[in-house]
Amino acid sequence: MDQLKKELNEINIDNNTKNTILNVFSSWKNCKDNHQYIDNLQDAKINFGYNYSINYSINSNDVNYNKNYDKEIEINKRTLYIDNCKNLEVEITNKFNHIVLINSANINIVILDGLISGLDIIRCNNCKITIKNKQFLVSFSNSYDCNLIVDNIYDFYVNTDFCCNIILNLILNNKKKDIITNKSLFSKNNLFHIDNNLLCTNYFGEVVE
Repeated sequence: MDQLKKELNEINIDNNTKNTILNVFSSWKNCKDNHQYIDNLQDAKINFGYNYSINYSINSNDVNYNKNYDKEIEINKRTLYIDNCKNLEVEITNKFNHIVLINSANINIVILDGLISGLDIIRCNNCKITIKNKQFLVSFSNSYDCNLIVDNIYDFYVNTDFCCNIILNLILNNKKKDIITNKSLFSKNNLFHIDNNLLCTNYFGEVVE
């Protein structure tokens, strides 16, 4: 911010324009600072608690890259982005506002704490998401061959746009029910409601078996 103020003082603009630029930058920075990004990561195990830790091994013939990495970084972020990642094991024990999984494959996520607004899975394949706490909305977009496992059912919604083979594994009091929500990319139904009796209905109120 100080650098931006200095640069703005060096150019000939009026105070109103200068204040507008500073306000926009401040808003953008606050938004960015409330996000946690994990991107371009492969073959890793990640745990999100009060801190987050990444413990992964890079396999290479070069001895300089045959190392184990442990990182613990304090987090106070509200939204978690996992972007362009492969072969991750992710455990989340800290509450987030939102989680976005995008452009990723072979991701196994276990969510032990709740999410405030929801979970988005965008352009992903072969992902397994296990939710063990309350969640209102899970949204899949342009994704295929994904499993959503929900333990201890409550009322929630699943949205699936341009998806194929999205499987819901529902568990309630040791009773299990599996539902394939999109058997085809051209499925007309893309919004599903699951109640606390394992009943799944689509947008039209029809029961989905």
